[in-house]
Amino acid sequence: MLDDKLPIKEIYAGCICCSLVKKFKESIEKLTLIYKPEHIFIKPSGVGNLSDIVKVCKKISENSDFLTRINHLIIIVDVSAFDDYLDNFGGFYLDQIQNANIIFLSRVDNIDDKKLKIKCSVLYL
Repeated sequence: MLDDKLPIKEIYAGCICCSLVKKFKESIEKLTLIYKPEHIFIKPSGVGNLSDIVKVCKKISENSDFLTRINHLIIIVDVSAFDDYLDNFGGFYLDQIQNANIIFLSRVDNIDDKKLKIKCSVLYL
């Protein structure tokens, strides 16, 4: 649960990698200027390429007066729905997995060890 005093900036109606790059940059700069945070968490909604989000963040860093860097790229993989996500979102889903440097596995409690090992091996291909 997030602290209710934690500043949150939502950006609607588009993709931060494409149509909302300028708004995303302005939001990051505004958060940095006002709150001087040690960390900013970016949680994209929907399906998107993590690699594109990384490119946008690097571009913002290069074209901004604020020093920013990416510390961690984290994804949560719902193991129970892994195959469905892979079938429905294909390349987008794989891009997120391949570009994350931390992968949390969720909903593993109803998966037997053998199936879990198989799914984990797919994550690291």
